[in-house]
Amino acid sequence: MQRLTHLPGSPLRTALFASALSTLPVLAHADLIETWNDPRDLNHGWQYWAPGISLDTRPGAAGQSQDAAWAATGGVGDSGFISSPDLLVSPPRDDWEALWGRFWPAYQAPPDRVDDVDLTGEAIEISVNDLGTGMAPWIAQNSSLRLFIGEWDAGPTPDPGDDLYVFYEHASDIAVGHGQWIETRFDVGTNDDWTVIEHNYGPSDQDAFDNRPPESLYPSPQQWGFTFASFGITTPPAGGRLGFDDLIIPEPSPLGLLGFGLIIVLLSTWRPHRTHATTGNGEPT
Repeated sequence: MQRLTHLPGSPLRTALFASALSTLPVLAHADLIETWNDPRDLNHGWQYWAPGISLDTRPGAAGQSQDAAWAATGGVGDSGFISSPDLLVSPPRDDWEALWGRFWPAYQAPPDRVDDVDLTGEAIEISVNDLGTGMAPWIAQNSSLRLFIGEWDAGPTPDPGDDLYVFYEHASDIAVGHGQWIETRFDVGTNDDWTVIEHNYGPSDQDAFDNRPPESLYPSPQQWGFTFASFGITTPPAGGRLGFDDLIIPEPSPLGLLGFGLIIVLLSTWRPHRTHATTGNGEPT
């Protein structure tokens, strides 16, 4: 399994991390530590769904994946981060809702997927910031930012009805800071922690759980990331953006989780600015 160790910018934190790993030869190191700090990687394959921009002429298609924006500063501790730029500008509302009444501000999907993970037995940590655009209070009042997993396999014809797909949403809400970074950590859990977003395995949601349950998608999910609903609620603020930073997912084993816990303790000691205010452009204040 590919393991990513994109370390934060502080030399001291990097040294502590390397030291922790060297003392844990038996305890497997973290599966994914994605801080988006390396200018060589930029957004590292992360995308967002751009509603109203479509190269797909099939019925019902009204959007396409776009590269998430990357910034070298303005993230947690003034580090690098990614964002979905101008998420809600311009498109008519029915275009926003063309993909199941949802926004998809950050995710991994083929062919650009880089972060290959196994979510089995995992806890996930993520920091989110609306970069001062007003999305945090809107989401708090009208919706919930959630983790999603899913897969979409194209059928034998151009008709989307021939495709086979299923997407699930996790039950845990992810906090969004208004002009500041707020961290959320939660356990992925089991099938009981997920609800169906959309599928075509049969007439009921139970058909999806029976044929392709969430836990069957945990090892190397084809598509995964973050989503929130927009259908049937008030229009989100124009120009809304969401920034993402410090995504951490440990290895799925008791020993790996123990080693991961020690590493997090060390890293947390050197995060003096866990809440970091920014301007609307994501620049530190």
